[in-house]
Amino acid sequence: MSADGPLSADGTAAPREQLHVVLRRLVAAADQGRALPAFVHAAGASQIVADRLQGSVPGPRLLVGPAAAARGRLGLAAWHVLLRDLAVVLAEAVVSDTPEEEAITLVSVRSAVEGLRGGLRGPAALLHASAPLRPPTVFGASGLRPEDSLALAERFAAVHPDRDRPLLVLGLRTAGAYLAPLLSAALGRLEYRHLVTRTTRPGGPLLPEESRLPEAVRRVGGLVLLVAEPPRSGARLAQVATRLAAVGFAAERIVPVYAALDEAVRRPVPLRGYGVVALPASQWAFRQEPLAAGG
Repeated sequence: MSADGPLSADGTAAPREQLHVVLRRLVAAADQGRALPAFVHAAGASQIVADRLQGSVPGPRLLVGPAAAARGRLGLAAWHVLLRDLAVVLAEAVVSDTPEEEAITLVSVRSAVEGLRGGLRGPAALLHASAPLRPPTVFGASGLRPEDSLALAERFAAVHPDRDRPLLVLGLRTAGAYLAPLLSAALGRLEYRHLVTRTTRPGGPLLPEESRLPEAVRRVGGLVLLVAEPPRSGARLAQVATRLAAVGFAAERIVPVYAALDEAVRRPVPLRGYGVVALPASQWAFRQEPLAAGG
């Protein structure tokens, strides 16, 4: 397990930084062979780009023509795929069992990291480089750790043991941009073979750049795992679940997955129609063992 304490870049909550700063920190962490900080910055950069691409935050007020704006959006779409996939691979390094496995995974992303050294370029840079990071509030001195994703994956496997069933792991941003790749990596370690990892924001479009993906998962009998920060009311999870139901998913094929703030004896009222997988508060990793020294 590659963890430096709580899930954050340096053991503290990530600051509100702009995209070009996050990319620079990502490259530096990868160069230093530090899987957890590299993952956190990749997930953060992916969150920034997804928010802009999916219309979750207003665009920049720049005097550019429609053609330049269209080119900027196309450029951003390519960066979205790169950063999203990079976060998923780096999450595999974070949950690896040995330093050797972690190192092999870091080597595998070297070419992708090389492509990030120059930052955004062209119209995408003009339109989006100053986009800010929304720091996750779920991580901190007493927050979640990568081990919790492994525990949640094991709990999911106990209820849904079919390793060949397609799974759409859908993170609810902001926290879901970090938690979904970790859960997907943990499920991969348990030999789930068909995993797709995406993120969305409640209240926004589901997956506007991949509108056919949920239907494709539904048609082959797949499940959607909704991954979010520990819910207080469950309303945000239920909001996305309702949208999935509207495109044809039966309730039993929508699985909210989260670390609970209590012992998870009673699920939040809005989630009582779904097969929740929850990690009780007493089982969070930081409550089971001391943090690593110098984390």
